[in-house]
Amino acid sequence: MTTALDFKLGDLLVTSSGATPISVTTKAGSPLIWMHNEALTVCYQPSAFNDPDAKRVNLCLGMTDSLAQQLKSFDASLITAIAADSKKYFGQTLSVDEVKNRMQPSVKLSDKGYDHWRCKLNVAGRSRVQCYGMDKNVRDLPENWLAVSVRPRVQIKSIWIMSKEIGVIYEVVACQIEEHSQECPF
Repeated sequence: MTTALDFKLGDLLVTSSGATPISVTTKAGSPLIWMHNEALTVCYQPSAFNDPDAKRVNLCLGMTDSLAQQLKSFDASLITAIAADSKKYFGQTLSVDEVKNRMQPSVKLSDKGYDHWRCKLNVAGRSRVQCYGMDKNVRDLPENWLAVSVRPRVQIKSIWIMSKEIGVIYEVVACQIEEHSQECPF
């Protein structure tokens, strides 16, 4: 498991929708891919807010102590890098603490009090997530994500900036799925 990110931040981009992401890549310019070493539970059936037919959905994964530590380490590394180039991204120099105050943490807390990690997942189209079984063979997406554990292979894709908030976009590009047997409740 990696404890530090080997990355570089790109220029501030403006998309056709008006979003302003900062790309995150390896220092060599390749996509920054990371995989946690534990299988994770899925908190909710993947979905997009108010769009049952969405091709890009949120996948919320249960938190473990080691995952929380890793994500907090990633956040700290990204905050330091953003602060170092804050004039380029915000038009003004910001301290590490000022950037930290704007940062939406990677370890999320749900309304019901559950710690989780929110990633993006493409369920259709050209960038559709690649799924594999425990036998390492290709498989279809699970019908019921709540009945599986997932080892996600994640691209740390970009930093989003919206008003005075910033956060990380994690995208699951592949995952290993472990089915759990369903017990009869009677």
